[in-house]
Amino acid sequence: MSTGTKFFFNICVLEEFFLKKDSGERFLIILRAMPEDIAVGPDLERVLEHLDDFALNEANYKTIQDALEKSNKNINVTVLERVLDICVRDLKEDMKNPFQALNVLSALLNKVKTGSIHEIPNLVPSANAILHIIKTTALFNKVEDLKVLCFEIILSYPDNVLITLAVDHYIEIIEMLNLYCHQRIPMPIRLQAINIINKLLKILPPDKKATFVTEGIEIWFSKVVPTVMAFASSTTAIKNTMPIDTLEMLTEELIAVDYSDNPTWLVVLECIYTPQKYV
Repeated sequence: MSTGTKFFFNICVLEEFFLKKDSGERFLIILRAMPEDIAVGPDLERVLEHLDDFALNEANYKTIQDALEKSNKNINVTVLERVLDICVRDLKEDMKNPFQALNVLSALLNKVKTGSIHEIPNLVPSANAILHIIKTTALFNKVEDLKVLCFEIILSYPDNVLITLAVDHYIEIIEMLNLYCHQRIPMPIRLQAINIINKLLKILPPDKKATFVTEGIEIWFSKVVPTVMAFASSTTAIKNTMPIDTLEMLTEELIAVDYSDNPTWLVVLECIYTPQKYV
């Protein structure tokens, strides 16, 4: 079975899990033989010595997470790199334990945020892996909890990582918006995607922000503006100003761009005079 086929199979298994969970059924799907649970101390390096990176189960991930959270000493960067590699492999290739891998990443990011890690490993590949999961699960139902967790964790990455993601993985971000800013996606989930753009517009340096907005002009007019306008017509718009704030930041940048002949802008212009089209 190819990597792509195996990944798609595990996505379907995950969706089936949620469907059967909703109906109250209890079942167990075994994809391969897993190693026995291990009883080790909280030292992360010692924990990893006992594990096979390619055959981890839920308990193994929990042991890694506990070791990360309980460690009160600086962790060697090579050890952290191995943890990241384990999580990235699960999120991009296997997806057998996505929630557990995400929880480990969250614990690591919390260590970074609190300054507990002196030498920070390269976090961009793991952020990109989460973006990959967000895109891959876009059209699947019953995995909203996974999607929300992915959005929450990716926004917890340091600003410099998100800036690099916006510059080096710009196409993936545009693909994500194209998938999520659609009527078939529930509005609360659509807003999670808009929130990423809100964050990026706040942290990108002026030159990189100008490039980011200019290159994404098609997606702003065809996807983001209709999504925000649809939300603005809802009864919950008063309580959440983030979407409108995002649109205002985009507007400030678009002032410097000549988009008068852009086909997607002409559609928006027509909708301005017939606002019911946004509903």
